[in-house]
Amino acid sequence: MARILHVDDLHGWREIVRRALPDHRVDVAGSSEEALDLLRGGAAYHLALVDLRVVPDREIVGAGLLGLLRSRYPETRAIAVAAVRPPETVRDELAERFGVEEMLIPSGMGVPDLRHVIEEALRQAVPVDARVRRADLYHRNREWQRRLGAELDAQVHAADMVVRNASGTRSDFRRRARTALEDARALRERFRTDSAAITDRIDRSASVQEVLDAADAFEHIEGLFADLMGR
Repeated sequence: MARILHVDDLHGWREIVRRALPDHRVDVAGSSEEALDLLRGGAAYHLALVDLRVVPDREIVGAGLLGLLRSRYPETRAIAVAAVRPPETVRDELAERFGVEEMLIPSGMGVPDLRHVIEEALRQAVPVDARVRRADLYHRNREWQRRLGAELDAQVHAADMVVRNASGTRSDFRRRARTALEDARALRERFRTDSAAITDRIDRSASVQEVLDAADAFEHIEGLFADLMGR
């Protein structure tokens, strides 16, 4: 059984989807806001059916949700639903920017056709276990960054205070104090750069293996900074 997020405000189409997928769990959201609440609730989805509308100025209504799915939940496959088939340029943009794999037009589509499209997409879906593992890794990374970031800020502040209070001391002491401040600032800057890189890698992990690789990279950088801070 797959978990499917269906974002649509049309009751008739919701009913068709429900009848087409009786052996899957389908969570229905009537708006992007309701869909965000479901995602924040920790539910892991194999696939999302997202209703889209393209207004005259080519703004894609529903694109914000697709962007969130692409960046935060890349293992969730996205299928767009539209009342009429949009221009080729819009379909290309949906595929390139948001990873939309299919465009469904409800009119004329019956239960068998819909089920066939969904089953084909699900056969290629990344295991939900990837998201569970990534959520745990993301939490570990966030806590590590919060804790170590605070420690490095405290080190820089302490070194800065030593420099400020060293004006009447020997020149060699002042020199060592300034060097210690520069080293503390450099280490903090390196932490900011490396932690941003590891966060990006975790965010882009879309399979169990990629999450495991990101976990190895995180543990390496965690150990590296432990050594640099003399632990």
